[in-house]
Amino acid sequence: MLETYVVLVIKFVALALVALRISWFLIEDIIISDQRAWLVVRAQKKGRPKLALFWKCPFCLGLWSQIALVAVVAQFTSLPWPGLWVLALNMVVAPAHHFIDQAIK
Repeated sequence: MLETYVVLVIKFVALALVALRISWFLIEDIIISDQRAWLVVRAQKKGRPKLALFWKCPFCLGLWSQIALVAVVAQFTSLPWPGLWVLALNMVVAPAHHFIDQAIK
């Protein structure tokens, strides 16, 4: 029984680190900053301010990237209650992203 919990904790920590890196890449990373800015400008020109906000919102992009990550991982490994995994990941990754962002700036 203990091995089951250890495996779940290891999976959670690994998923949290991967989710943090993916969300950081989408939200903050300079590699795609031009594409991100282009998406924001395009959404504003098309009169879609909520879509422009989506591309700038760390919580929004982080949550959707975590949903995609859990969906993919759940196809290849056993994840009990995948919906709760998404929420738990978001409760760890969103504050971690914020603290890292504050430490860098």
